[in-house]
Amino acid sequence: MDLRKIQSTGGSSYSIILPKKWIIENKIDKKDGVFFDYNGVSLIIRPEYSLFLKKELIVEKFEPENLKREIIAHYLSGVDKLTIKIKNISQKNILPTIKETILLLIGFEIRHSNGSKIEIIDIYNSGRFYFIKAINEMVDLSINMYADAVDSFITINKEKATFVLSLDKEVNRIYFHIRRNFNRLLEGRLDKEGRFFSLLEIKFYEYLAIQLERIADHAVKISGMVVHQKLNFKTKDTSSLIRIYNKIFPHLQELKDDIKNINKDKSHDKIKNLLDIEKELFQIWPNLNQTNSKELIIFLDSINRLRGYLINIHERVVFQCLLLN
Repeated sequence: MDLRKIQSTGGSSYSIILPKKWIIENKIDKKDGVFFDYNGVSLIIRPEYSLFLKKELIVEKFEPENLKREIIAHYLSGVDKLTIKIKNISQKNILPTIKETILLLIGFEIRHSNGSKIEIIDIYNSGRFYFIKAINEMVDLSINMYADAVDSFITINKEKATFVLSLDKEVNRIYFHIRRNFNRLLEGRLDKEGRFFSLLEIKFYEYLAIQLERIADHAVKISGMVVHQKLNFKTKDTSSLIRIYNKIFPHLQELKDDIKNINKDKSHDKIKNLLDIEKELFQIWPNLNQTNSKELIIFLDSINRLRGYLINIHERVVFQCLLLN
């Protein structure tokens, strides 16, 4: 560890000489800028160019799902400019997959392409991101999607179910954006105005995003049955399911307030309430099996998963309260 002394440069300013080795290794020239940030006693200094992250992705074999997965992975890692280099593949074949993928990625746009290279940049590239605003959008979408999914299932309304399916991409876009900016924050590429009070709080919102994305996925699963399958059940067989759903769903509707004003005791009560519902679920299973309706069984599984994700969230609220105190 290198010890350096602080020097006074007059007035209220202080200076420190940066190590020559660090300057050379990071290719910094005279008059280049550096960003600094601090966390408690630690001071972090970064070259100006380091806040703009560039990566290359070489594609020699075209596997659409693999390519999609790797583009999303680069996005989540916080890449600002992604250059895709194509070898022995026609751009005509690969470009539709790239365009379809970046529709899921807020800020990513193709800025240049030729026969062997496609450049994607983040047109936002902002140092600010407000996690709670994005989480609130995910909560609102999850509430609306789940309510519409259940209604479309009970009434066998394909139009409403199709609308729920159309919202899946929007949930994924917000979810990916939250995960991306969480990683950018870890790397020091979000300014203080774009942060909350601590990394613990940001980690809390990232966890919420994961649970909300799973809730939305089950709304899509229910709606998918309505759109793509011929449902086989009688309306009277859904009454017990709806009764349980009506006990679980209000917890989702109250979630925005529960995460805005976290309260350990309130979350303990909600966890107990959601755990008590499990007894009713087990009582329904035998009757559902007699209906020979796989759709009703999948529906019950989905509302049980909703219950589980809500328990996960409130367990995390308890954990968060203990950490912050």
